Amino acid sequence: ELGRLLETSERAAATSVCRHLEGNPLKLLQACSVVVEQGATLDDVARELESASPAEALGQRMTASLGSDERKVTTLLGELSAPLSAEHLQALTGVDDASGTIASLLEHGVVQANSPRYTLHAPTDQHGDSDGQTLERAAQYFTDWCNRHRDEPERISRDGAAIVAVMRGVSDIQRWEEVVRLGGSVQDALMLNARWGLWEQALDLMLGAARALG
Repeated sequence: ELGRLLETSERAAATSVCRHLEGNPLKLLQACSVVVEQGATLDDVARELESASPAEALGQRMTASLGSDERKVTTLLGELSAPLSAEHLQALTGVDDASGTIASLLEHGVVQANSPRYTLHAPTDQHGDSDGQTLERAAQYFTDWCNRHRDEPERISRDGAAIVAVMRGVSDIQRWEEVVRLGGSVQDALMLNARWGLWEQALDLMLGAARALG
């Protein structure tokens, strides 16, 4: 992963990194990306992992290595906790080159591909906005998107997991109108494509919102 052979003087540090990360392949790839991308040494990484929480220390290092566009994408994925395509990531973050940004995050081991959608591979120390604006924007975006593609229910249903996750998010922050509107725009597509589990979840969320609205 480093692109070269280990120097003899690095072997002790490499062994320490492997021990602190318990041989976890993903975390080892992330540790190597810190060395490659940030110019850190294996000794630097090994010393930082000597903390009580090696995974947390690595996460902080990984976050520090991300650029502005990468942070936007990882923050959104963390906030929504849903699989999103490059199309939706670009629309929701405003990142110009979503595909390039995703490719970089894949290389860092921060996101994983569930082609053609992506999820956060491991949590970072970033947090979304506390007032729910990201969720509200996502709800409005998906409501408009579903309405634009209402004649393509199969296409809508393929993003059903993400849409229901957004519904759950806006329900958690008690934005009841958004729950009802988004549910109304997606429920037919889920039913027509036999996405029974997601359809049930959407209907339950809509029912809860309707009751809250009286």
